Amino acid sequence: MKKNVRRAISMKKVLLYLNTIRYLRFSQIFYRIFYKFPRIHSYKTINTNLNKPKNNWFVFKNNKKKELIDNKNILLLNQQGQIDDWKAINKSLLWRYHINYFDYASDDLSHEESQIVGSYIRKWIKTNIDFNDSPWDPYPTSLRIINWIKFALNGNDISQTIINSIAHQASHLSKNIEYHLYGNHLFRNGKALCFAGLFIEGKESKKWLKAGVKILEKEIKEQILDDGGNFELSPMYHSNMIEDALDLINLNLAYKNSNLDLITEDLVNIVPKLLNWLDKMCHPDKDISFFNDSSFNIALSYEQLLRYSSSLGIKITPENKFGTFHLEDSGYAITRNKNINLICDLGSIGPDYMTGHSHADCLSFELSIKDKRVFVNSGISEYENSEKRINQRKTQAHNTISINELDSSEVWQSFKVARRAYPKSVEVEDNLIVASHDGYKRNFKNITHSRKWVVTQDSINIEDMVMGNFKSAEAFFHIHPNIIIKQPNPESADLISDNNLICTILCPDHIIKIKDSLWFPEFGKELLNKTLCVELNANKLESSIKLS
Repeated sequence: MKKNVRRAISMKKVLLYLNTIRYLRFSQIFYRIFYKFPRIHSYKTINTNLNKPKNNWFVFKNNKKKELIDNKNILLLNQQGQIDDWKAINKSLLWRYHINYFDYASDDLSHEESQIVGSYIRKWIKTNIDFNDSPWDPYPTSLRIINWIKFALNGNDISQTIINSIAHQASHLSKNIEYHLYGNHLFRNGKALCFAGLFIEGKESKKWLKAGVKILEKEIKEQILDDGGNFELSPMYHSNMIEDALDLINLNLAYKNSNLDLITEDLVNIVPKLLNWLDKMCHPDKDISFFNDSSFNIALSYEQLLRYSSSLGIKITPENKFGTFHLEDSGYAITRNKNINLICDLGSIGPDYMTGHSHADCLSFELSIKDKRVFVNSGISEYENSEKRINQRKTQAHNTISINELDSSEVWQSFKVARRAYPKSVEVEDNLIVASHDGYKRNFKNITHSRKWVVTQDSINIEDMVMGNFKSAEAFFHIHPNIIIKQPNPESADLISDNNLICTILCPDHIIKIKDSLWFPEFGKELLNKTLCVELNANKLESSIKLS
């Protein structure tokens, strides 16, 4: 019996790997193997004359210096540590990455702050000499190159030692491009090479610039969808891409380089679309919704990005505030009126070959009533390979239906997805949003989940249909921590904020159970909240959210 159980578990794991790997590109598999081999990196002499900008670099205040608690300590991802703990063996890999980004160095610093930051940059150079350590991984190296160059372009003095280190880091990065990951990692590799290629003069720096431009030319076409969304379908990573685009425009305004001209000309035209997409995916509080990997206080806010773009002379034409909007390429639909801000996920989980930041959240939604978030997806708090991370990606962590206690897409480990849901029968009209998905058509089960939202000025009616032979189906409605729930009867729940009734959710002929749960608004942070759970006693569930 035990042998059979072990055999079944092993077979399940093999199938998970096979159903994950089959979506990858050949280059991803090749570079995953290639980078496993030990590589020798040695310092060599690099021409490190600086290339003087033709115009001023625009100094943007990004509020990253608030991470510095004092001259010795820093707060990252809601965890305190020492500024010079770059290897941070007692912290997560994500924390180690963030301490090596030097994000705070790119801010508008006072003279005293500049002296402190400069001293830590020099200390990093002396301390981090092993190219096999995580501080030298391509992603933190990319961000560190960018932030150190911003530090210099912001008018802070840098020594020849720092300039030499930037050159060595760029040379190292150019040999370790993240073709095994693609997405935001590859985009920032290209961005860093462009920054280093313009900041430093010489034959090698020209190669960095050429390589960076080549990467960005391809990735801009691939990663930016026709509706203005980023193909990872995460509002947080979308915001990061806007900052990247604005930084590249800022860089070319300073250096006026013909190699970068075509890219930045495209980006100047694309940025308004990117910002309008982000505006639709934000709540009335002007902060992002939680679809896929999204969290507060990682990316710049919509308002910050709007100010940055305006400072670079990019004009944003306001779009209609109210109405129903279909971001067709991204797979989102939004309905707004004076009382309701509803955001629905109707799409796939992302590009098939790159789903590391994807969640099993098909047909989930978030809802603000007036200016308050009420129905929220659970968010994320870490990237470690942990039960918490896996649970945050699962269907049950989102405002949708789980069938047979399964996930609509097979999310596993920190960033893997095996079989995945695809949307069907999508229809978006005025105040009407309809879609279904086939995520449960596996294990020879012909099961389909369909959902319809009908919106009026003061109500939302949600109709769920589960077709096929299923054992169980349960709907989840996650409520913002600031909302209090009172239940006048088993089929309804009153949602209250600041002692005022906001809305009532009704599920006729079904019992609403209130369960304790957690909401994860930031990395390293969790808040107690409540989840309404409704088990379907037939193949149909009608839920009505009526505003008070």
